[in-house]
Amino acid sequence: MDFSADVLVKVLKDIPRVTTWKIEGRKKSPHYVYYTVKAYRLLRDDPKRKKEALSYLDYAMGRQFSHYNLLSQRVINPLEHSSETGSGLFLGRVKNPFEPYINTREELFAGDLLRIGYEDDKFHDIQKVTRAVPKKGKFFLSKKAKGRVNKGAPVFIIDRRGKELYSLIRDLETQLDAFDPVNIRPVRDAGPWAGSESRRDSQRPRQHPKSQKKQARSPYEMEVFRGRTQAGKEYKDTGMWISSGSYGIKPMGRTWLWLDPLLFPEEEILCRRYIDAAVKKGAKNFVLNAPWQIELFRQPGKLNLWAGPFCNITNTRTIGFLKSLGFSGAIVSPELDKDNFLTLPQTSSLPLGMVIQGNWPLAVSRIVSPDLSIGQPFFSPKGEGAWTSKSNNTYYTFPNWMMDLSDKRDELQQAGYTMFVTLNERIPKGMKMKSRPGLWNWNLKLL
Repeated sequence: MDFSADVLVKVLKDIPRVTTWKIEGRKKSPHYVYYTVKAYRLLRDDPKRKKEALSYLDYAMGRQFSHYNLLSQRVINPLEHSSETGSGLFLGRVKNPFEPYINTREELFAGDLLRIGYEDDKFHDIQKVTRAVPKKGKFFLSKKAKGRVNKGAPVFIIDRRGKELYSLIRDLETQLDAFDPVNIRPVRDAGPWAGSESRRDSQRPRQHPKSQKKQARSPYEMEVFRGRTQAGKEYKDTGMWISSGSYGIKPMGRTWLWLDPLLFPEEEILCRRYIDAAVKKGAKNFVLNAPWQIELFRQPGKLNLWAGPFCNITNTRTIGFLKSLGFSGAIVSPELDKDNFLTLPQTSSLPLGMVIQGNWPLAVSRIVSPDLSIGQPFFSPKGEGAWTSKSNNTYYTFPNWMMDLSDKRDELQQAGYTMFVTLNERIPKGMKMKSRPGLWNWNLKLL
């Protein structure tokens, strides 16, 4: 279900330091953005017209919405619902599967985009409206739906371009056309560490004294675990999620200590205490997975603090900001494409690492579906496997195949990466890991 903060509007307006409301719109249509912004603008300017504003939200073609934990007297888990949900404005249900049609609840316009069924349905399809249909009129589905679609399957309108929206888009296009084109080229004359060789060495991850001379030019290798490592097995330098065992597992040797990306207030106290105790015992290497976490350290300047992969580091501006905060290095987002992976070190002001292999989550959340058993395999209607694990107040959902860019190691090393990380999670019994390319977005093109 979509999240709606409409019940907070009056409260937010009275807080002087709140000057902006951010409306989520990733992968949403212009229609969604237009009507959602219209609804919240009305709530801001004239709260008495709340009913009208909520009608705009209904018409935005999103999902059913939830207030989640905003109302303490009525807490709702947005993953707990009695019926299937999907984005779009409900139009009706399919009649006569062999000549499928619906009696539409809304007027349809040429160009409207319809979704037949839910995405997990085998007959799921997207169909474009080619001619106007009046409200309560018959709309016939395409010929390929004959005999395939189920009787009673829901049909939703998921996008349309109304006259007002078309006008706005045209005005924006006109404004954009007035700007001179900007040619963006990477800066190639600045290495990953601008400055002397001594600075370059000082910014490298700290290594064990016995191996420092031998590996001075080799990338630093790290394996990261939840809980204790397996006894009797040899590892490269290790990292450990300090939340394991509710912050009760003591680090060993030169272990790098990893902080979870999400820390809630009660957990923040435990984390700070753990860090203080670890530093007193000589811990110096930490990986933080949210920039604000540097505030948990009393003397960050004396430690080797790296920004972790959950910081979603994708560009040199972000890296420069992290450097200004006092970070020693950065592990970039594993979800970059090849071009961004290979060009980022050229202009980075910090040494860079990356996740070269391991279990990378599909989702990180503070809520979980009540239908799931933690630590047990589950499968989608299309047979894709996954499992959900819990670390304190946070749930992680992992697919049954690993991210694996290990065959790109030479390219990445040549590009300038100085640290390669492997993330290890406990794979539940009964979960068979698939052997498939784990390139994630390596071959993806944004445009």
